[in-house]
Amino acid sequence: MVIVMTTSYQNIIEILTSKKRLIISGHIDPDADAIGSMLALYQAFDGAAKNWLLVAVTPLAADLRFLPGSELIKSPESIDFTPDGLLLVDCTTAKRAGLEPPESAIPVYCIDHHPAEAASAQIAVIEPEASATGEIVSRIITAAEREINRDIAMNLYSAIVSDTGGFRYPNTNPEALAICADLLEYGLDLEDIRINLFENRSLANMYLIGKIFANMQVKMYGRLCVMFFRYEDLLSCGATPDDCSNMANFPLLLSGVKVGLLFEEHADYVKVSLRGRKGYAVNEIAKSFGGGGHMYAAGCTIDGRLEEVMPLVVARVEEAFT
Repeated sequence: MVIVMTTSYQNIIEILTSKKRLIISGHIDPDADAIGSMLALYQAFDGAAKNWLLVAVTPLAADLRFLPGSELIKSPESIDFTPDGLLLVDCTTAKRAGLEPPESAIPVYCIDHHPAEAASAQIAVIEPEASATGEIVSRIITAAEREINRDIAMNLYSAIVSDTGGFRYPNTNPEALAICADLLEYGLDLEDIRINLFENRSLANMYLIGKIFANMQVKMYGRLCVMFFRYEDLLSCGATPDDCSNMANFPLLLSGVKVGLLFEEHADYVKVSLRGRKGYAVNEIAKSFGGGGHMYAAGCTIDGRLEEVMPLVVARVEEAFT
């Protein structure tokens, strides 16, 4: 039975307070909201003393390694024990986290703010009206009367500021602003956070940006902008997956565009980032390809080559918004 709580956190607090040998994981290609929320929970509820393990199926992006405790994030290969539970953060299913579904005897819990049809969890805290999972985690920590220190505050603030685009996206709400105002009392270095989350780019990343703009296509009478780089571009720029971050919003910069698509071709798969303006929800399109995300910011990963994947996704977008 899935319990969706929006006003009381008693059940999840009991789990976080008492559960030992808990595995905490976020979605594939975790962002600052997923990682910041995972770390804040681990730090606020004494995860180290309880032998909790923080897991990410994909390596942590370079621009997230400034988050306090990020070195604690391990790969699934580090799981060398039978856990007492799996906590999914910023997603609702083990599949979305890139993990095999746990045995039925292992309980699953989740904390998320993405709209979800169902959660494979015994206890789920799903609040789609929240600006970020970090906002929910902040409320849980406060409700549990756990102490917040500078590291926790930095992780929570980074989670919220990232998912609201520096408080510029439509999901920004009064409570998120109030929570972050309180977190500033812990002496956060806002310049450090801003640079790491939004500005710090490698030389290879800058070269890739040049490639995606050179490859730009405009469709749907100016409402759809498509950008992409090929695997050969990745190699010619000397880039690694670490160098592919913070590019997904560029297709929306063109005046008049309502939907932006960024295709990143890797050796045997294509990563697709979808962005939409108000009234152009893209999360269902991402979900149809096995991905997910926010209403206006979503993504998926599709096996295959660019010339196979891109026409499929573009056609789905054109069908949805024509």
